[in-house]
Amino acid sequence: MGEYQIVARFNTVIEAEIFQLILETEQIHSVVLDTNLSFSLGPTSIEGVRLQVRTQDYKKAIEIYENWLDNSSNDLDYQEN
Repeated sequence: MGEYQIVARFNTVIEAEIFQLILETEQIHSVVLDTNLSFSLGPTSIEGVRLQVRTQDYKKAIEIYENWLDNSSNDLDYQEN
């Protein structure tokens, strides 16, 4: 299956899935972790909902994430990895 690295942590599954869609447009496969925990306990303020990508895509995913945060006009509260 290959190695994966965490790109970012989000407060909700929805936030993580929005960024996952952005990565998909760049042909980067990603996996959202901790979705069940978020649904059972509400917003996961300690660990956050994690999004990971394959190690070979990590640098590009980080660049996309940082660019997205710099240009984002929304008010979602993100947690840096």
